[in-house]
Amino acid sequence: MKIYGREPIKRFVEAFNKISGEHSPTGAWSDFITITACSLSNTVDEERFDHREKLYKEIISRYHKDEQAHFAKLLSIIISEFTSNKEQDYLGDIFCALGFSGRGRDQIFTPYYVAKMMAKVTYNNLLEDIRKKGMAVLQDLCCGAGVFLIAAVNFYKEEGIDIPKEILIKAQDIDPLVGMMSYIQLFLLGCAGCVTIGNSASSEPIPKENEWILPGSFRQEWIDRGYMKRV
Repeated sequence: MKIYGREPIKRFVEAFNKISGEHSPTGAWSDFITITACSLSNTVDEERFDHREKLYKEIISRYHKDEQAHFAKLLSIIISEFTSNKEQDYLGDIFCALGFSGRGRDQIFTPYYVAKMMAKVTYNNLLEDIRKKGMAVLQDLCCGAGVFLIAAVNFYKEEGIDIPKEILIKAQDIDPLVGMMSYIQLFLLGCAGCVTIGNSASSEPIPKENEWILPGSFRQEWIDRGYMKRV
């Protein structure tokens, strides 16, 4: 298996391989992402707590205690890496390093520096919305692991925008796996908004279980704006 040269990715992949030895790598990755997303969600979202706690328990029960400990280690690596370096699509990079992006998924992961450049292009329009309304919506209806949103959040923060207070994320992807990857990364950045799993081209209603509410949404500013009444 090819391992990218960056040390934090090597460290993650080495720990991940200790789990996937007795499980299919793609299955172990999907399970890890799902239980991580559920764990984070259940620290803030009471409405979806029971559903996600049940899903968490169903998945984790398939792994023995040593493997469960490795899951915890993987999450600690992610948190440590995001604490030290927010300027990256860490889970997207790992996904590619593990070789999952080319396994019939037809997904292209944009380099972070390209996403950052695109964020600079859209900055003036977003700034105008903040001046008029006190907030702006940052939307990506095919968000993947969230690279465009992560890059935009980091760039806007550099420009002095209060991200959790002034930026509302509206992200969506039809693929639950990458959608949850995006949710995890945006959660660790403290964003407000929602990552929705579903087809943005469909008019079908989306179940509440497919809505992953970001932690900044529970700030008083967004409650006062009525956002939490709409999700």
